[in-house]
Amino acid sequence: MLIAVAAVASCLGTGCESISPESTLYGAVDVKVVRRNGDPIPGATVLLYTGQRPMGYGETDPQGKHLFSLVPEGLYGVRVVAPSGYLRKDDIFGGTPTDFTHNLRLEARKTISTSLELIKEGKGNLTASVTDTSGRPVTGLSVELYAAGVSTNRKTDATGTATFSDVRTGNYGVVATVS
Repeated sequence: MLIAVAAVASCLGTGCESISPESTLYGAVDVKVVRRNGDPIPGATVLLYTGQRPMGYGETDPQGKHLFSLVPEGLYGVRVVAPSGYLRKDDIFGGTPTDFTHNLRLEARKTISTSLELIKEGKGNLTASVTDTSGRPVTGLSVELYAAGVSTNRKTDATGTATFSDVRTGNYGVVATVS
């Protein structure tokens, strides 16, 4: 008991780091979750992991950020769970999953930052422009917007554009046909 007290007292006087590995072996992982336009997404659940092992969970703040602190140095990944009203890019466009990032190497006393992007669900406008081979707008052409179970048609206006309103977030095709 007296030896331990003497070691602590000795360390307090010299600023000894060998007894306090916290300051030398740990770093931090700063995570930001954003929309495609860069706006922050608050309330997203984020998971810090190494290999198959979860290291910590958190939720993004109003700035779309969460800081995992006191993380041992090593190789990490971060995964985001899209909150209600948001989708992963690969949910719409397919391809490689976009809800995680990996191979983040954390060194002692360092902070590494990573950003993950989600897409806001909702409705918007889709505008298709049709031009001829010389780049002039084509007027009165039939343009179809389609997806699984959805098909709607518009005619191009004097500027060669056809606008589709209240289009839900998703992956669509557009085809213009000459009548």
